[in-house]
Amino acid sequence: MKQKMMTVLLCFLFLFTINSVAAENIAKTAPKAVLTKRVFTFKPVVEGTTVTHDFILQNKGTPPLVIKKISTG
Repeated sequence: MKQKMMTVLLCFLFLFTINSVAAENIAKTAPKAVLTKRVFTFKPVVEGTTVTHDFILQNKGTPPLVIKKISTG
């Protein structure tokens, strides 16, 4: 009985270790969006004037980063 319990415990420990390593590898290979500056405040402008600002978004991950939706706040 004690040997069975030890075997089950070792199997559980082995599976837990494999799962942790796999999760770490997935996190390393996932796309990662990084903004250099998250907020930009425009200075006052005359109503009706068009103003623009470029936000720089970098993919620090390995696979391509797919942007599905963008919204303004």
